[in-house]
Amino acid sequence: MRVPRLFAVFAVTAISVLGVSTASVGIASADIASATGFPPGTGDGAWRAYGNTNPITSSSSTWKCTKSIGAGWKINAQLCAVRSAFSPGAQTAVIVRNNSGDLVTAVAYAELWDQPHGDIIGSWGCGKSGVAANSWSVCFGHTVPYAYPVYAASGYVTALGGTSYFTESTPTV
Repeated sequence: MRVPRLFAVFAVTAISVLGVSTASVGIASADIASATGFPPGTGDGAWRAYGNTNPITSSSSTWKCTKSIGAGWKINAQLCAVRSAFSPGAQTAVIVRNNSGDLVTAVAYAELWDQPHGDIIGSWGCGKSGVAANSWSVCFGHTVPYAYPVYAASGYVTALGGTSYFTESTPTV
């Protein structure tokens, strides 16, 4: 198995946005790509807000995730590979948990890898989105029809001026 690129880029940038609406801090997607370092060819991921519902336990899909790491003051993140319960589809997910009482913005990126061959299947990035106080939000990559075992490769999380590094990829799913 080929080793994924060193800390294959996965970024979550959480910046406290006290008293500012997410619309007033939005930026163009081209600016997001250059600001986050998304590689060329990165697909558009999609944010989904979960409120206070745990995205893993509320899903019928199989999730394999890294350990939760700190991504800033009261902000945690996990990188996951998700296998659909109803098809051979798989996707990446970046979970951001905001345990603070303030709205934060997040940017996320993840890569899905083929376990038997060690090849990258795809990469997805989610531009700036608000993560409400005391809630979960997830950046999902596109579901790809893929029956072989897959894993999500991880890199780093930057939040509130600090960077934290994942030291592992997800287990295969």
